[in-house]
Amino acid sequence: MREKSVLSVRAVFALCCLLFLLLLSGGPVPSAAESMPSLSFRYIGTVTQDQANLYATPSKKGQVLLKLSRDEQYEILGGSDDFFRIRVQDQVGYVNKRVMNAAPVQAEEPLPEKLCGTVSLADPIPDRHEDYLIIQGKVTCGEPLDALFLYVWDDRLYRLERFQMKSLPQPSETVDLSFFLRSMPTNKLTGGRKIIVLEGSSGGQLFVLFRSPAYISRENENPSHVTSMCTGIPGTLLDDKLSTAWVPKKKKPELRIGIPAEANAALLTLEWKKPPASYTLTLLDENDAVLEQTEKADGFWLDAVPLSSAVRGAVIRFEDDGKAALSSLRVYAEPYPRHVIQQWEPIPEKVDILLVSTHQDDELLFFGGTIPEYASREGVTIAVVYMADCGRIRYREALDGLWTCGLKYHPVFLGLRDYNTMSIVEARGKWHRDQPELLLANLIRRYRPEVVLVQDFDGEYGHGQHKLTAEAVVQSLDLAASEENLPEGLSPWQVKKLYVHLYHQNEIKLDWNRPLDETGVITPLFLATEAYDKHRSQHAYFSMRRDGVMYDNTCFGLYYTAVGPDESADDFLEHIR
Repeated sequence: MREKSVLSVRAVFALCCLLFLLLLSGGPVPSAAESMPSLSFRYIGTVTQDQANLYATPSKKGQVLLKLSRDEQYEILGGSDDFFRIRVQDQVGYVNKRVMNAAPVQAEEPLPEKLCGTVSLADPIPDRHEDYLIIQGKVTCGEPLDALFLYVWDDRLYRLERFQMKSLPQPSETVDLSFFLRSMPTNKLTGGRKIIVLEGSSGGQLFVLFRSPAYISRENENPSHVTSMCTGIPGTLLDDKLSTAWVPKKKKPELRIGIPAEANAALLTLEWKKPPASYTLTLLDENDAVLEQTEKADGFWLDAVPLSSAVRGAVIRFEDDGKAALSSLRVYAEPYPRHVIQQWEPIPEKVDILLVSTHQDDELLFFGGTIPEYASREGVTIAVVYMADCGRIRYREALDGLWTCGLKYHPVFLGLRDYNTMSIVEARGKWHRDQPELLLANLIRRYRPEVVLVQDFDGEYGHGQHKLTAEAVVQSLDLAASEENLPEGLSPWQVKKLYVHLYHQNEIKLDWNRPLDETGVITPLFLATEAYDKHRSQHAYFSMRRDGVMYDNTCFGLYYTAVGPDESADDFLEHIR
């Protein structure tokens, strides 16, 4: 066994203090509004009638300024009960709402900004029981405003979710925003990241007055799908229960479904009760000709297959021993909510961090914001391995949680027997035949991580399988770097660093409350807490909200290093990237 690295705790502490002083001496941090990209909108009206009148005043008795042509588009600057106020070239006038369709669209060029510091969101991340996302304050623009436009932009769906226009009875440079108090009901918004934009109209000019990130914390409803329009789908695949499944038989080793053109199908998902060793997916056109045929052997518990508009059928054929069981099949039409529907990718051939978790939920409770922090970093890859098989429901909860964290690589489920014991000796006896250290060594050889993370040697609260996981990871490092028991197609790999949770030598401290981006709203701990909400089966025992730091998930120790001691002691990838 290699020797542990010996680092100077005093030196690390001194360097941390120096870094802190340097940060304090730095310049001012830009506000969220200043650092966010310019995102602005135009409220566009399309004329639906030939020779529609453009009036000088909001009245049919007003002077007719121009005749508008059908299908022409114009910028809307405000309005009243019956009229839109629009800009036509250099003129501003009114058109009856009955002859114009209106919709907000993203501006082709950013609008000029007159951001107002007196405007704010009461809480950019409202409590999940709050009814409204509240904008408050007064707009002071320096220009007489005659209309205000409020937009809610979904940053992941990349679309407008909500829009409201308010025309002012009299132009004013100062406007109280109390009339927007109930404009953003949280139950009408999808969960996830938002950008709230307030624009104002002054004469014929539009300005961005306020822009702020927000996050709606709520359960995503099951997205609508068009599966019922398809043919050949057994009833057991139409419910959301993992306990029911379709199982291929010798007489019927394949499942054939038909997809009608009117379904506008864009995505096929397959959730497995037990994934097959391999299967063949064939996509067919309207004449049953093969468009694409793929053999899949990735072992994913949830597969997603994009469909082209030409697909009119699919055949799923199983070639293994018949132990596969398909739990659900869904066909989604375009547009479908990409942030909700999981579309997993295989783990790359080379990763930066390999996180080894004993059970499905340990990756959050004891690693805190690790996954959202490193999954969000540009060019950084992190993969997750679970040791114990805690049941199919727990697998689904794990996938839901990892997807919430922003991870896109399907985790590895080693599937070892789950057994509740406080004794590492007893845990060893249960896993001995599985050779966990060899399983881990081969994963290290396959994915070649620079850094490995594992749980506490003392099992956090004493769990024997946690202890054994840490022991097996340490043993796997030497094995992975050797030629011993080397499978065909793999090569030895030397991990550069190993961190152990709550290891009290060469300690590092992670900051899970540091914002993940320039908006300053979303933190790794927040996303980890959101992810743990998916682990419903465990809420009676643990809670990230209540006691997620009972076993401090920011504290780790550098157990082994081949790249020298940590200096800043706040980043798993120090001296790696």
